[in-house]
Amino acid sequence: MPPKCRIPPRRPSGYDPASSLIKHHNEVSDSIREGYAKGKRRASEEPAIDELADRATPELGELESNENLNIVKIEVEEDSSSIAPTSGTLEYIFPVQVSPHNIDYWTLQNLIRRASMYNYLEFAGLDEDQIQLVIPILREKQVTNWDLFLFRDYINGARLEGWGIPYGICVRIVVHANLFYRHLLIRHP
Repeated sequence: MPPKCRIPPRRPSGYDPASSLIKHHNEVSDSIREGYAKGKRRASEEPAIDELADRATPELGELESNENLNIVKIEVEEDSSSIAPTSGTLEYIFPVQVSPHNIDYWTLQNLIRRASMYNYLEFAGLDEDQIQLVIPILREKQVTNWDLFLFRDYINGARLEGWGIPYGICVRIVVHANLFYRHLLIRHP
């Protein structure tokens, strides 16, 4: 039997990794803050152009190599009035976290059995009165499972609104489908 030997711990006793990480974070943020404050003070004291003009040209012995210094000229951009304005839109496009190509259908069938339409509507943030309003409309259209809301080509906000569901409820129902799917994947692996 080998002799008993005690292996010393890598960290000293009483070492708390959380406190050391907090201390490190505070040191880094303090140094960033100090550097920012120094730069701000320097910028307010004298302009950057004067700072560059005061520098003496280094001698050849001071340079690491004997390369010539290249002077770069910055061209002034054209007048902003001659540039055509960009066309923007106020429409927000939701990123598709779960696309039909990423869905495992066997897992989806299992998740459908674990959560009802009522559970989904509660997850979407609908009140009891709103759920009682929506359930009969969805049953009339044969939408009995929440999984259909994952496929926006088939059921989207405009279609739900056309069925007589108020717009705010339509948005909640459509937006929460991907979140509910991921929630169930985590809850029921």
